[in-house]
Amino acid sequence: MPEKKSMLHSFKLTMKQAEPVQELQHGRVSAAELVQAVHEMLSSAGINLDIEKQSLMQTTLTLQEQLKESQAALLLEQEKCDIAAKEADTAKAAWSCRVCLNNEVDVTLIPCGHVLCRRCSAAVSRYCAILFLTGAI
Repeated sequence: MPEKKSMLHSFKLTMKQAEPVQELQHGRVSAAELVQAVHEMLSSAGINLDIEKQSLMQTTLTLQEQLKESQAALLLEQEKCDIAAKEADTAKAAWSCRVCLNNEVDVTLIPCGHVLCRRCSAAVSRYCAILFLTGAI
């Protein structure tokens, strides 16, 4: 029984020593630290964890952490993609004819500066179609 008590005491000291490291990492524990803690807890209970299982546990934890990081990076990239798509739509709309909203603009009217496609410009050759449609003329 004294052996178990000293093992538990040893485990408590080890965990107390690890606390400052965890605090520096904002509550995060590395895979190696977690595997070591599990190994120490199981050893103190008289259960041996073989090297292969320790290695598998550490690999699993590392892969889970990498998965979380990859998912966060993917989410960030998806948000960037959405923003870029919206900007592309806005840019495309800026080059669309303001009358038919179909063709690209290729005529600028003077003196008002409105832009139209050649087809819509030819249809309303005397007046600016936009000023006419809005009732400004």
